[in-house]
Amino acid sequence: MSNPAILVEDFFRRTDLTGHTVTDFSAATGFPATRLRDWKDDRDWKANTTGTQTYHVDLGNGNDLEADTLAILKCNYKTSAPSAIRVHYSDNDVDWFAAHTTITAAIQGNRTSDYIYTKLFDGIGAHRYWRLQFGAASSAVTAREVFLGRRIEFPYGIDPATGFDPWADVPQNRVYESEKGRVVETISDFVQRLPQWRFRVITESFWDDVTPWTGFRWWWENYALLGRPAVFAWNLGEITNPDPEPQFERDTVYGVPVIQGGPTTATSIDRGYRDIKFGIRGRRSG
Repeated sequence: MSNPAILVEDFFRRTDLTGHTVTDFSAATGFPATRLRDWKDDRDWKANTTGTQTYHVDLGNGNDLEADTLAILKCNYKTSAPSAIRVHYSDNDVDWFAAHTTITAAIQGNRTSDYIYTKLFDGIGAHRYWRLQFGAASSAVTAREVFLGRRIEFPYGIDPATGFDPWADVPQNRVYESEKGRVVETISDFVQRLPQWRFRVITESFWDDVTPWTGFRWWWENYALLGRPAVFAWNLGEITNPDPEPQFERDTVYGVPVIQGGPTTATSIDRGYRDIKFGIRGRRSG
């Protein structure tokens, strides 16, 4: 069990960085790799071969950043059986070093289905080049949104008395229409979630932190208030040999807008502390 976290930064989306360049996975016709970062969480990328797949980013000259979290939504690693899932970093795009490697055979026996894959790794240091790899697979690998970057982790877990119910599901469907109202794509069925989060006795140093990409208030003002998506995990643990198997598809939400609350309306309970409550509207990752 780990503390709740918000996954905001994704190196593959950091187009604000000068020199930022992404080299995509191979892709089958109709399943482009750009779907891994288009914020549309019901569209899959699919490899066009069963060989090793590499998703590579050059952050640009002078843009060295440190990643500490990987999240892959709706990855079929159980059924496609890639030999490994790897995160590598480099300073010269030639010599690569492992930030994380999971031999998927070690976890497949513990998984009942294909859901979200998460991994935490700290102390890697800042680097210019990063890549995500799927090893050779028995069938084509597919995935949805990918986040490789940094997380904002809360200082403690969620109090069950706050009303957050990880099992609360709301079936929904989605229709894509043209400007004239014509249906242009198939209806997509999915499961919406509306969790309410409350954190009690949070220090001001946490809730009022405006540090880009790592501060809670920075996330609130630059993502939450603008309706930008993020990944919310109330138990962002690792999935290597879990026993019993965590329900990661229910522990993690692909959040869209925040619908209420936040640090600017947090309740002051004593000098230097706050209660924070906010709700999000998103979809279950599984």
